Amino acid sequence: MYWYRYFKKTVAAGVATIKAKASLDVFDLSSVSSVKVTTLTGNVTGDVTGSLTGAVIGDVDGNVSGNVTGDVTGDLTGHVLYTPVDDAADGAIDPAYEYHILSKATAGAYSLAAADAGNTGYMISVKSASAQAHVITCTGTFSGIGATEGNNTATLGGAINDGFVAISDGTNWVIVNNVNATMSTAT
Repeated sequence: MYWYRYFKKTVAAGVATIKAKASLDVFDLSSVSSVKVTTLTGNVTGDVTGSLTGAVIGDVDGNVSGNVTGDVTGDLTGHVLYTPVDDAADGAIDPAYEYHILSKATAGAYSLAAADAGNTGYMISVKSASAQAHVITCTGTFSGIGATEGNNTATLGGAINDGFVAISDGTNWVIVNNVNATMSTAT
């Protein structure tokens, strides 16, 4: 029969650099403000507050608050809460942000960059918060629900909550949901 030693190490307050020597090492980090771990294989149990930089391979259970920079590959269970962009003046709709509220008090004139390889997979939601016929002109084209080949303009119907959801396929903004947005071709 083999006996394994269970190590519990308390790390001094301040900033710590840890190199785990054995997979059974346990570190008490309750008084540490910053930790640099060169490689961690195993499980992290408890709350992580602050920044986590580097690859995370495995499952994350629990809530994530803050920003995630980079790609997420795999399943996501739960809700992604977006901070809406209030587009209260004429101008560009930035596809780097997913949720756009058009709140200009008069009919707005907005532009949307063409779908391309750099924004493939991006999803945008455009919704009117004012009862105006906002116009979104794309430097590329729309396809999908309510659109035909060559359409590059979306005109919202003039009611609150009119809008659309589109996903870039690298060539077009594909309309996947359309609430009273008329697609047309500007001449």
